[in-house]
Amino acid sequence: MRTVADHGKKIEGAKYIWLGVGLSPDSEHRGEWKNTERIYQNQIAATMCRFLDIDYSENNPNAGKAIGRLFAGGRQ
Repeated sequence: MRTVADHGKKIEGAKYIWLGVGLSPDSEHRGEWKNTERIYQNQIAATMCRFLDIDYSENNPNAGKAIGRLFAGGRQ
């Protein structure tokens, strides 16, 4: 049985990931981002921690940084 994890490189767009985050009914709907900086999978954990006001890099200094544009002023 094939799963998402074993789709292989032959599938168009397989190198991309998709992330949808809905934090509250009051969250602004932003839609798909285009013409913006590239976001990497290693930024997801730091971003989720940032929403909780936790500094992910404190214990993981080599991890990716939070996605700054999700926060006021674009800070990471």
